[in-house]
Amino acid sequence: LVEKGADVNTIGEDDDGNQGTPLWWAAKAVYHGTKGGLALAQLLVEEGADVSAVGKDSHGNPSTPLFLAAQAVYISEEAGVALVRLLVSAGQKLVDTEKAEHQGTVDGVMGTRNKLAD
Repeated sequence: LVEKGADVNTIGEDDDGNQGTPLWWAAKAVYHGTKGGLALAQLLVEEGADVSAVGKDSHGNPSTPLFLAAQAVYISEEAGVALVRLLVSAGQKLVDTEKAEHQGTVDGVMGTRNKLAD
């Protein structure tokens, strides 16, 4: 679809009310341990996906792909760390104070930073 001109930053919503860009969904897939999530995230970043786009869960709580990646570190450390590195290398700040709408984002990323330093 990307080769045919699909917008890599379009917002999609599922039946439960979760909303996000394809990169947000790929990060969510990494968090859930879904095979192919990391490869999809890589493709989307290469195609110019906004690494700091904010999605929302079914309760309306905002999060970025980096927040989901930070959570993924604790579920599947290898894939989570790889996703954090991908997002940061693509320009995502470790703490984006303009988009961090709740403290959990900052706390999650700061905890992940310590794991990346190892």
